[in-house]
Amino acid sequence: MGQCSWPCVCNWREETLMEDEVIHDLDSFECTDTVGGHLRFLKPKCDMVITAVRRGQAQVVRPDRQIILKKATANEKAFYEAEECASLESFLPMYYGCALVCTEFGNEDYLVLEDVALSNPVQCDVKLGFVQRAAHHSDAKWKSMRVKAAATTSAKVGFRHCGLTYCDWKSGIQVKEDKYAGQLVQAADLVSAFGKFFNQEPGRTWPLQGAFRKSVLKSISTIHALEGVIASLDGLRFWGASLLFMLDAEAIWNQDAACIEESLKIKLIDFGNAVFIGDGPDKEALCALTNLKSMLAAMLEKTTEVDPAFEVCRPDLCVQDAEQLKSMEGARMLASLLSPIHEKS
Repeated sequence: MGQCSWPCVCNWREETLMEDEVIHDLDSFECTDTVGGHLRFLKPKCDMVITAVRRGQAQVVRPDRQIILKKATANEKAFYEAEECASLESFLPMYYGCALVCTEFGNEDYLVLEDVALSNPVQCDVKLGFVQRAAHHSDAKWKSMRVKAAATTSAKVGFRHCGLTYCDWKSGIQVKEDKYAGQLVQAADLVSAFGKFFNQEPGRTWPLQGAFRKSVLKSISTIHALEGVIASLDGLRFWGASLLFMLDAEAIWNQDAACIEESLKIKLIDFGNAVFIGDGPDKEALCALTNLKSMLAAMLEKTTEVDPAFEVCRPDLCVQDAEQLKSMEGARMLASLLSPIHEKS
């Protein structure tokens, strides 16, 4: 395969295929991340053609760099395939289907997703939830997640930053704070902590002005719209999901107000633990989003080193605790039913 000079001139287009499945060679991808020895993210090389299957329909997808492949889990695949999630599409990375990739572990399913990252982004990954939940958690994990949440802002407001980058004018570089830094943030310091991303003016002056003020207002409006959609979804639980905010770093360094405002992207991501269980909408996720919106509104009022307080919404966590326990029992029952099959195979 020949070398490609970026950016590619090819654009997305889709064609219906007659073939049921195509297995893609790992050599056709750039490996960008690994988890537990498994490849988690892959980027296709420029002239790579991908066959993705979505809801039983195979299609050819010809990508430029606006695509990434993510190791599929059953829950995340089900989430993207569910008809109920169609109303969320404008808030999600575009989903093209699943592709088979031949790795050292065999043929593995990968989600074919829009690569939402900008060419030179600063990012803020906001982990939602008062407790991090999953159906596959053990009893020990169940307890440890509650201890972990209690030590962070998650238990207090339903969110924390799980990775944040910003342009630092003093050093002249992009500074990265990892998820462990986010775990150390206290509730009283939330506005200042997130202000590193949402206010990247030279000297980080307050109150918010210009493009950054407009970006916060746009963020509040987007979250409000997302709340409306989630409130209409019956039984869907967004366990482990994040809200990803992105701005163009070059526009910030150039102090190009129009480009800063235009570059703002907000996407809901990470559905490996999402489940359909229970009744009604996900009140835990809704409260988290309400609190995030309230924090951003408080950021608009910040004028001094003292962070403005904001009202906090709290759901009845007993409801989702019970739902999680039910899902954990279901996962264990399924594992016990499948284990004899795996032993024979």
